[in-house]
Amino acid sequence: PDPRVRDEAFASLRRQRMAGEGGPEFHYLYGKYYEASGDYQTAASYYNLGLKALYPYAFDRQGRDIWEYGYRRAEAYLRFAPEKAARDARILAEKAAPAERGKLSQKTRAYALLVRAEETRGNAEGVLEAADLFYKSIGDTVWLGGLPKLFWEVTLSRAKALEALGRVEEARKVYAEI
Repeated sequence: PDPRVRDEAFASLRRQRMAGEGGPEFHYLYGKYYEASGDYQTAASYYNLGLKALYPYAFDRQGRDIWEYGYRRAEAYLRFAPEKAARDARILAEKAAPAERGKLSQKTRAYALLVRAEETRGNAEGVLEAADLFYKSIGDTVWLGGLPKLFWEVTLSRAKALEALGRVEEARKVYAEI
């Protein structure tokens, strides 16, 4: 929000881009800026440019993998084109890296995004299907420090979907679990 910091950062990024040093990181950082500013369409376009610039490599010079670029683009799509976010979430789940012990896997994050996309689209059945995939993706993960916040957000979405489908008793049980 501070224009002195923002202007300096953008001036640095512009210099890097003009010198041909920008690379996909340039697009990722611009995408993050526009996402934080609330301009999700511009953010999605920058993430998309970053994906194209990163291909055929798996990681950028700052250590982000190509999956993270796609995830950020899907997050931006969620705000203005939830059908694209749902499409991307399915692809991200399919292309996710293997889970690491005690960490939230990429597949789990993708299915949580799919739950949010289906909820935004108003597809209660889709929310329930995506929530089931989310719970399955967690599997035998041992959480260090308890369940992540994301688990409860998905569970709340599941309860709302059950209620929307008229399955009130089931919804009450899920709300009680929360």
